[in-house]
Amino acid sequence: MSKASEGATPGFLVWRLSMKWRVAVDRAVAPLGLTHAQYSLVASLYGM
Repeated sequence: MSKASEGATPGFLVWRLSMKWRVAVDRAVAPLGLTHAQYSLVASLYGM
């Protein structure tokens, strides 16, 4: 862990992880012309 995250609260760490996940998904679906929110909706509908 970095020095900045040594005193971080669990909520802050979860927020940082969720932001990193969103950035990763945005980069992965960008070639398809989708955003993270659009991908989540399409994936949910596909699962139904």
